[in-house]
Amino acid sequence: MKALIEANGRIAEVRADTFPVAAPLLWQDVPESTTTVDTWGGAQVIKYVPPPPPTVAELAAAKRGEIHNRAAAERSLIAPNYPQHEIDTWDQQLREATVYTADAQAPVPLLSAMAAARGWTVQQLAARVMQKAAEFAVSGGEVLGTQQALEDSLEAILADHAAGTIIEAEARIRVAAIVWPEGG
Repeated sequence: MKALIEANGRIAEVRADTFPVAAPLLWQDVPESTTTVDTWGGAQVIKYVPPPPPTVAELAAAKRGEIHNRAAAERSLIAPNYPQHEIDTWDQQLREATVYTADAQAPVPLLSAMAAARGWTVQQLAARVMQKAAEFAVSGGEVLGTQQALEDSLEAILADHAAGTIIEAEARIRVAAIVWPEGG
């Protein structure tokens, strides 16, 4: 059996007969078991050894990353028209709106500045912030709850695998089956 060897050692072709080739290509005698996934090491064929499959823990870590990425994507759909610098103030806006609702004399510097710039009263803005926060809480809660449910499933699989109540193959199947529900 002959192998067509490229300059970098890649085996481009394996066949019984040869045909003329130009340098740097060359034909080399190789064992019958040689394939194009093997390489030429200069004096002999280096058999390809596939890497070991990822461990269940590695699969779970990758799945956790998928879950987090999907949760982030879902959250971005909830508030697509808000720049990050505004989102970063939501906690403070809600705190100040809650404080203002309880005591209209309490200092609320962020809401006061925002209301003045919009030509609104602080009372109007505080009500709007409370309304938006309630709307976002439902949508955001659904996303967070879904994320946590999927992570809980993942942790249960890892615990069952560690306890030996499921074998590795079953753990792999269960990890792969964890997916974000469509439409949610």
